[in-house]
Parts: sequence; structure tokens; C-alpha cells
Amino acid sequence: MNRITIKSKDIIIKNNDKSKPLEDYIINDKTHNIYIVLDGVTRSRNNGKYSIPSPSKIVTKKFGLSVHKMLKIFKNRYLPKQALFMSIKYANEKIGEYNLKHNFDFLPGTVGIISFIKNDTFYYMYLGDCSGRIIRTKKSKLFTHSQTELINKNKNNFTTYEIRNIICNNKKHPFGYGVFNGQKGALEFLQFGHIKLKQNDNILLYSDGFDNLLNNNQTIWKEPINIKSLANKANEIDKVNKLKSDDKALISIEVK
Repeated sequence: MNRITIKSKDIIIKNNDKSKPLEDYIINDKTHNIYIVLDGVTRSRNNGKYSIPSPSKIVTKKFGLSVHKMLKIFKNRYLPKQALFMSIKYANEKIGEYNLKHNFDFLPGTVGIISFIKNDTFYYMYLGDCSGRIIRTKKSKLFTHSQTELINKNKNNFTTYEIRNIICNNKKHPFGYGVFNGQKGALEFLQFGHIKLKQNDNILLYSDGFDNLLNNNQTIWKEPINIKSLANKANEIDKVNKLKSDDKALISIEVK
């Protein structure tokens, strides 16, 4: 096959709650073929008011910039899995340094997908409930799974305190899930994978604000992918079903 070329586009849209800031974060580095989608974990309101500035927004951006800085270096020095792990570990530690300086009722954190392309192969590592999907010959396949699926189904059996402080980042718990919040346990939930790319592949990386649209089996995949149209359709689904409109972040990677 001829050597592939890569084009990438991104879109990020704030939720429709005026009091809640945008806590998703994207890095679409076309120069180094690094692609990062992050989703800050929502905070509790205090007397009906959301924390401003948002600790989740702060740590999400801090994580994104840190992991990006290290991955630019490590991806050319180490094997892909090791490069991703070391970059993520560094960024998670940066969140930990921030969180130690404050007295939070529960640790601010973020989840997401960190990825890069090298030698015609897409390498990725993820944690949490952001999604990765490949569209190949108009067929779509999810290559991630939501790590919060089990706790979401069983959340009524636990207190909020237990979910955030006992189950989170606890690999030994049957409903354990991961969050980048500075705790070492988060690293035990990391999932790694790779995809050998072919011409006309399209990879979508997105936060859970797009789930109701993109994880619906009825979604029709047309080429080329129009990310603005996807965002409008996702917002329309929220509106029609009277759902809270979450932040929406998406990177579309086209292989030519």
C-alpha cells in the first residue's frame, strides 16, 4: 500500500448549563500526530453553586498539557506502550501535586484517550468512559469500553462517598473504575491497543457527550465525516429527549 497521509479535525462544545464551565479538553497535534480527548469529572454543587474556577477544568488542562509534552519526547525514544504509559504516569503525578495543595472533599480528576500515529499504526491508551471508534468501509467498530458501566448500573447500592473514595481507582473492587486524579491506582485501569491503518479509515475519539448519537446502532456512517453535523445531531438528541446537554469533544482522524 502507498504510505498513508493523515488529516484531523476537532470540535468541542460546552454544555448548556450557564453555571457549569467547559471541562472537556482536546489536543489535536497535527505536527506530531498526537491526539488527546479528555473529560473532567463533574464536581458536586455547594448550596446549588458550581465551583468556579472549576478544579476539574484545571486538572484536565494540566493533565493534557503534561501528557502531550512528554509524549512528544517519549514516542520517539520508547516502544509505543511504554511511551504512552510513562507520559500518562507523569501527567497523573502532576495532578497529584496540584491536589495535594488543596483540601478537596473528593479529588478532582479527568478521564480520556491519549493516542498517536507512528509508522502507519494508531496507538492508544485510555481510562474512563471516553470512546474510540473506527469507521472502515462504512462499517463502525468501537475499540474502547466504558469503565464506568458497572458502577453506573449499581450506583444505587453505594453512597456517593463510597463511589468516589473507595471504588474509584480500586482495581480489587468488582465495580472499580479509573480516574486520573493523582492516585497510583488509576494506572492499573489503563487499557492499551493499536490499529494498523488502511487508506480511507476514519477514527473518532470523543467524550461521553457524544454517546447518545455515536454509540447508537442506528447511526448511519457517511463519508466524509462532518463533525459539525455530528455535533448538531448530538445536541438535537439531547433537546428532543430533554436530556442535560453535557460537554462534547471530538477528534476525527482521516486516513488518506
